[in-house]
Amino acid sequence: MLAVLQSQHVNTLTNNFISLEIHCSSQNRAESRRTVSAEQETDNMNALDEGAETEALPRDVAPKNTSKRSTNEPNTLHFSINTTWNGEPIDHDPITMSIEGHPDHVTWRIDAPYMGDPSPTAKPGEPLWQLWEYEVVEAFFLNDDDQYLEVELGPHGQHIALLLHGPRNILRHSLPMQVSSSIQGSRWTGVATIPIEYFPPRVNRFNAYAMHVPGVRRHQESLYPADPKKLAEAEFHALEYFQPLDLESIVDGYWQRSQSQLWNDSMQGIYRYTIRTTWNGERVHHTPVTITLREQKQSGVLVNISAPFYNDARPMENPEHCLDDISDHEVVEIIFVNDKMEYLQVDMGPWGHYQVSLYTGVRRKVQKSLPLNFTVISRRTGDDDETPGEWTGVALIPAEYFPPNVTRVNAFAMNGVGDHRVDEALYPAPHNDPHYSRPDNHKLELFEKIDIENLLEVNHQQTSYSDTWKAVLRTRDPKSAVTAGARRVPVVSPAMITLAAGALVVGALQFWRAAR
Repeated sequence: MLAVLQSQHVNTLTNNFISLEIHCSSQNRAESRRTVSAEQETDNMNALDEGAETEALPRDVAPKNTSKRSTNEPNTLHFSINTTWNGEPIDHDPITMSIEGHPDHVTWRIDAPYMGDPSPTAKPGEPLWQLWEYEVVEAFFLNDDDQYLEVELGPHGQHIALLLHGPRNILRHSLPMQVSSSIQGSRWTGVATIPIEYFPPRVNRFNAYAMHVPGVRRHQESLYPADPKKLAEAEFHALEYFQPLDLESIVDGYWQRSQSQLWNDSMQGIYRYTIRTTWNGERVHHTPVTITLREQKQSGVLVNISAPFYNDARPMENPEHCLDDISDHEVVEIIFVNDKMEYLQVDMGPWGHYQVSLYTGVRRKVQKSLPLNFTVISRRTGDDDETPGEWTGVALIPAEYFPPNVTRVNAFAMNGVGDHRVDEALYPAPHNDPHYSRPDNHKLELFEKIDIENLLEVNHQQTSYSDTWKAVLRTRDPKSAVTAGARRVPVVSPAMITLAAGALVVGALQFWRAAR
């Protein structure tokens, strides 16, 4: 039986478990990000339009919107960065950008001089933490509650999207985003598709920045610059210098939208993942699997599952036991991997069976059948043979089970047998790609970034293996330097986990009764 670590922690999830959105979040955890250094300037700043001196207006005063709208593009706003961070004129062609509104996303386009800074080592098209250390253009979207979205894109295709609440207080980062970029001679262009749910509600202020040249001679530029009399160096999170943005004018109905599920979760420390596609990218046509993750007082990660129930044949083994062939049954699976291709795989089924495995390379399983506190909260069949029912479950994954410094995640759902087997993936293989001819949950290159520090703080920048991993690695290679000096302790026992879990089932049951 699954026990619960404090019913009050489970109860705080009451309004979030059954949503069908995927995303994640983390509690407000002040995180120092960056204060960009620059040569100090003491001259008065110049206005963007006529060169007149300007001062930042109070937040409750709405100055005139300085963006430009094209008569040929009624849903597009255009901007041009003409000044340094402190209002001096730039010495090169300006960066121009536009934001184009659509019902479910905003397209951000950049046309900028290419300064030839060194390229990051990260793959193009992937989120890159600390992208601001490279040649980059940034856009910030702010509301009156100091919630804001920061989006960055570089000429080599790396990007990052962050949600913040208050200056530098990061709730989420490295959110998935479709981007493209191209370098043509002395200029580069970039396009980012920003989901509308990434924007906080009622965005009404905006700023944009550009940076190039590494080191102490770094150049920082601002759409709406700061007052050098008040700031000695560039500070891109000085929200008082942001200026009005009428997002409603390019996204119909935006102002009436409530806070997105992503922002709701982010404010509460919840990561939400919804499996909406098959293994090869086709949309599913049923209520999708939803997985939510939340840190449990640094003891581990609390996992909640809401999934269709197909009533596949029940495994022969008793429930609440490890099941070796669980992947052949109806199951939901989540995998956490680090940059060394060490990963944790957790499988959970609607009959209470589970499997927990550790890997030190693709399919290189080094440990299976680790104990897990997992219980099925509810299970009901569908109204007819064509309609699935629903099952829900909750588990506590001990922090000990995670490999150090997890960076990526993927999740899967499987049901049916033989030719009727159905495989679904959170981050699927490209549709009709000949390199992916069959379902394979171990294609690690398809996994997406996860900002683990906001989900499991003890895992972030972890300098050594947990005792569970050390025990496993020692068994495989007793002379390994990784395990030298490790305490000779057994892998976490069921009794240890049960004791740590406390009252998980009780709290979870209370939640589900209330939710129903």
